Amino acid sequence: MTEKATCESMNYHSGKGVGKHKLIINLLVLSSLLVLSGNAQEVKQIEIGNPIWMAENLAVDTGDFATLITDSTTMTRQYLYSWETALKACPHGFRLPKDAEWDSLTAFFGGHKKAGIHLIGSGEGRFNASLAGNYLPSGGFFSYINDYGYYWTADKFNKKSVWIRVLGAHQTNIMRTTIPSHFYLSVRCIKD
Repeated sequence: MTEKATCESMNYHSGKGVGKHKLIINLLVLSSLLVLSGNAQEVKQIEIGNPIWMAENLAVDTGDFATLITDSTTMTRQYLYSWETALKACPHGFRLPKDAEWDSLTAFFGGHKKAGIHLIGSGEGRFNASLAGNYLPSGGFFSYINDYGYYWTADKFNKKSVWIRVLGAHQTNIMRTTIPSHFYLSVRCIKD
């Protein structure tokens, strides 16, 4: 991996105050060249608080994934992964974020009632979460494309289910819930 091929620093000012103070976030946007499945691919990264997150969803051919076009104009392709694959799919130096790391990200953007609006698309938070829906392989169909983005965590809830985060197109919040691990969801990696 080539460290910090490009670097852009910016301050983020929330329009709404937190207590008596406005929320000011220093975001460091990095771009690195990673080798994914034998192909060099630029991966945008963003430092939010202390950790560095990928600033886009993982999009790598692991051999076990589902892919769909979410925008026919730009031909935007999204990749969805089972939880077992997601645990191994992040490139070297990155990993699937823990449930607590999603909690920290959510808190950083004002809590679960407000964070979703900052994380979706090209929102002010520059996280660029996609709303690629989910895929159920046993039924062979995609659900909630362009309505919801479902993201894996590294933490199991029980033997069959995993903690996830859900963002909605018409919601300002981010939801914490569980889903069976055989669904295919989006993956966002965090730097080790």
